[in-house]
Amino acid sequence: MEPFAERLPAQLSGGQQQRVAIARALATQPDLLLLDEPMSNLDMRLRIEMRTELSYLLRKLGTTVFHVTHDPEEAFAMADRLVIMRSGGIDQIDSPEACYGRPATASVASLLGAGNRLAGPIAEGGTAPAIRLEGAFVAGRTASDWSARRPSEPAIALFRPDAAAWETEDARASDPGAEVAAGAEAGTAGSREAGVFAPPAFNRLAARIAHSAFEGNRWRVLAETGTGDMLSLFHHEPLKAGTRGWLRFPVDETYLYPADAGSER
Repeated sequence: MEPFAERLPAQLSGGQQQRVAIARALATQPDLLLLDEPMSNLDMRLRIEMRTELSYLLRKLGTTVFHVTHDPEEAFAMADRLVIMRSGGIDQIDSPEACYGRPATASVASLLGAGNRLAGPIAEGGTAPAIRLEGAFVAGRTASDWSARRPSEPAIALFRPDAAAWETEDARASDPGAEVAAGAEAGTAGSREAGVFAPPAFNRLAARIAHSAFEGNRWRVLAETGTGDMLSLFHHEPLKAGTRGWLRFPVDETYLYPADAGSER
């Protein structure tokens, strides 16, 4: 910003004014600082650079900061501890890693990238938490007391696109564990013996490719399940529309919640 030192405030761009405001606030080395969307007027490249530099500087100065942002990546990069709020209430307080890996509510999971959503009743008689889809089980992790919930209560499963992978029919046929993981019904995510669901390491759902969109360093692929759910995954190349195969995603990166747990307050 040194080349702009002689300019008047009105001669600075919105992003430049924002950086000057941050510098002025830090010049007094306050013990406590409130930053409300401090990078909202910066372009994407500068925002990424600023959040890294500012995170380093604030830790070096030892300044305690309340940083308000709607950008999860900015929150992850800046925070030692996250307070995730919704409709005036607090959904979760924890480290960034814990919030990302163990989201307390469906809203937190969705906010932090788990945009793929499946809905179905809670599976009955299972050895692990799961919901039942049409001809399939989907197992996952729970943040709430799942045992207190009754079978057949409505529930949802959420997982992130970057946790999902695409399997072709040929690749799945060559996997010796695929049939065990698929269970007795085509498309099930887990095996069943005597009516008991036993989850594998991965959920698998039969699907067909609907669309591929280029995002620079990857392709975002939409896959449609037999029940009409549109689910996203990332791939290194486009996948041909209409191709049939299997969407695979880890059980320990699938998050289950009662359907009413993620409703708005």
